[in-house]
Amino acid sequence: MDSLKLNLLKSYINSIILKLRIKVEQYAQKLIIDEGDLVWIHLRKKRKSNLLSRGDGPFKVLTKINNNAYILDMPQECESSHTFNVIGLSSFGQ
Repeated sequence: MDSLKLNLLKSYINSIILKLRIKVEQYAQKLIIDEGDLVWIHLRKKRKSNLLSRGDGPFKVLTKINNNAYILDMPQECESSHTFNVIGLSSFGQ
């Protein structure tokens, strides 16, 4: 009897994991950028004038760490990190 409950519980957990995986993939960012492409950087909202741009660029992608992280070729004047997540980037050609 206990093994039956355990098997039912395992199948229930696996079905929930599958549903969650489908939900995550539905809203996942599907932008894949190759090395050498030009991208825009979207800056986070800070206290700025509404007329100032929230983006900067275009910058060249130096290396691709994985599908979510990229290292950009930025000038030395930029005080931020050169590594960005795909959420903060958009393709220059769009």
